[in-house]
Amino acid sequence: MAVALAGGWAGTVTRLPAGPLLGPILLGGTLNMTGLVVLDSPSWLIAVAFTIIGWTTGLRFRRELLRDLVASVPLMLLSTFGLVAMSLGSAWLLVTLTGKDPLTAYLATSPGGLDSVTVVALGSAADVPFILTLQTLRLFGTILMSVLLVRFLRRR
Repeated sequence: MAVALAGGWAGTVTRLPAGPLLGPILLGGTLNMTGLVVLDSPSWLIAVAFTIIGWTTGLRFRRELLRDLVASVPLMLLSTFGLVAMSLGSAWLLVTLTGKDPLTAYLATSPGGLDSVTVVALGSAADVPFILTLQTLRLFGTILMSVLLVRFLRRR
């Protein structure tokens, strides 16, 4: 909690894009990678967090949303298969360049939410710290680029 609060505060004060989200990620990653702090969450806290995420997602579902979802299925399938193909290519490169096992490499490069990948990684024999590091970097890059893209488009 201290890392989250301090990182959120630092991210806001330094005017980091999406500071309240990226600040804790940067601070926690830095502290963890330098070995100053070992960040770990108890399994009960992880279960509570995933339960809240599931409830939040499920409670937003409405009938009108279903019609829109059905209409967009072909494009979603094409996009999904494209992302999976790119992930497989990235995983193959990772296996070739680093010698990581294929499951770890695929989970580290797979599309989707960090929460989903974490659940699969925790339930497998994969290298969880490696997977979470790459997934967090992907999330960080996506958020940073999104904020910068929005700022750029606003100015036009």
